[in-house]
Amino acid sequence: MLAGVTQSATRRPRVSVTRLVLAAAAAGVLLVVGALAASADSLPDSALYPLKGAWEQVRGTFAFSPSDKLAFHLELSQTRLAEAEAMIARHRIDLAGRALDALDNELDDAAQLVQMAKQNDPAAAAEMQSRLEQAIATHELQLAGLQGQVTNQTALTAI
Repeated sequence: MLAGVTQSATRRPRVSVTRLVLAAAAAGVLLVVGALAASADSLPDSALYPLKGAWEQVRGTFAFSPSDKLAFHLELSQTRLAEAEAMIARHRIDLAGRALDALDNELDDAAQLVQMAKQNDPAAAAEMQSRLEQAIATHELQLAGLQGQVTNQTALTAI
């Protein structure tokens, strides 16, 4: 009888290694998804901003058609403009300048897509050109409005 009590007292429930691995993986996935969600609206002065940029690059790899790639670059150009506006409002002119440079890069990439499309599909290229021109016109209006609000000479130069 004593042997049975000793044996049951020393027995512990066994936690399988598989359960531990699955729990750790689930926690890791939740952590990554949470960080990605938190970084979605981050600005250049945020610690999560590099994660946002990395996620944007991942998203860009899933734009397959020239039209989808153009939409992606135009979306990023609008995002960079919003970031520049936010950085100017926070008096972070250095980061506003970087955001405006990134805006220019996105529009340059979009223009290259249009040029490549002209060789392969002139009809699609014409539609893409129209979308690009419309985006540029919208950005120019936003930048002009921003210039009217800014009094800092360094910020005006950045715009």
